[in-house]
Amino acid sequence: EQDFMENVNLMIQNLGGLNIDLEKYTEISTNQVETMLPEGKVLSIKDITFKNMPAKELIYSGKYNGVIDLKWKQIYFIKGSEAYVLTYTAALE
Repeated sequence: EQDFMENVNLMIQNLGGLNIDLEKYTEISTNQVETMLPEGKVLSIKDITFKNMPAKELIYSGKYNGVIDLKWKQIYFIKGSEAYVLTYTAALE
C-alpha cells in the first residue's frame, strides 16, 4: 500500500468568454470525474453558500494514477469570470 499525504489546494480558473454559470460548471466537473478519473464516482453534490455567494460542495472518489484510492471534497463558486475551486484530497478509507 502506498502512503498518501492529504492536501488542500486552491485553483482560480479564468472562464473569460465561456459564459459558464455555477450549474454548467458543476455539470462539466462531474462529467470529468466520471470520464477522466479511473473508477471516478460522484458521491454527493450540495448547494451551499460561501462568503454570501452561491457555491457547490462536490465530493467524489477514484483512483489516482490508477492505483491509490482517493477521495476529494471541492467547494467552488464563480465570481465574475473566474471559478474559485478549493479542493481537499485524502486517502479513501
